[in-house]
Amino acid sequence: MLGGRWDDYDQHLTRLCEQVLVSLIGDIGPWSQRMVLVGGLAPRYIIGKLPTGAPAHVGTGDIDLVIRLVMTIIENPQGRSSKVPTLGLVVLG
Repeated sequence: MLGGRWDDYDQHLTRLCEQVLVSLIGDIGPWSQRMVLVGGLAPRYIIGKLPTGAPAHVGTGDIDLVIRLVMTIIENPQGRSSKVPTLGLVVLG
């Protein structure tokens, strides 16, 4: 289990997580605009290049993503309210 000590993390595992992240971003389609990276991989993208002498981030062993799903209430033809994602979906009938 990761998260106990800084030396529990493996840089090879972190690189594998980054490769999976790149694949996810490339294959997630329109959801990519609704996705936010959080967790252990985020610091390296927020900070970028570390200042000279600063210790490297310990790494991570997983990918933490948040996908924002926007819901809207629409009125369907029968007069009942329905919750549907605002992703271009249409209530039929």
